[in-house]
Amino acid sequence: MTVYNPDAQQGNIPSAASHLDFDRKTLTTPIGTFDVINVSDTSVHLRSAGTNAQGARLISNGSLDRITGRLSVMWWLAAYGPTLPVGATASMHAELICRPTQRLF
Repeated sequence: MTVYNPDAQQGNIPSAASHLDFDRKTLTTPIGTFDVINVSDTSVHLRSAGTNAQGARLISNGSLDRITGRLSVMWWLAAYGPTLPVGATASMHAELICRPTQRLF
């Protein structure tokens, strides 16, 4: 199998709502929906599997820092296995800054 790594690209997405559902153990964001696999006082750990627009199977792993609101997610080809091997290159990496909902009154 040949893997072609694209040049790094940076971009911005418009502000949008994200939703952390502790009952369903999911985090829904503008960049995808992730399963919550572990929660601590300071972080929420995420994992997901799916298919990209080109049909490649991807696995993602990430975390949400509950103190700073920083969400960091990496995706890689499922052919690498459930964890990204040392020396392998992630297919995509995204970072978002999340803020709690502001109370209306």
